[in-house]
Amino acid sequence: MEEFELSEQCRLGNNRASTELYAHYGGRLLGVCLRSTGNRDPAQDLLPEGFIKILGSFDEFTWRGEGTLRAWRER
Repeated sequence: MEEFELSEQCRLGNNRASTELYAHYGGRLLGVCLRSTGNRDPAQDLLPEGFIKILGSFDEFTWRGEGTLRAWRER
């Protein structure tokens, strides 16, 4: 799925899109959590919470072109 379609499907609550989002970006999200905590164990604990927060915030997301989803998600 392309970024725009993926974001729209996540906004609609599509579980397949949520799974794809996690598969594509889970590693990068773990990296963001690692930068915040400095330790792998707490980072792994934060990852699911962060992902849930992202999924619940898609109404705030505005598509501005390729790379927008990645930048918004990591912010």
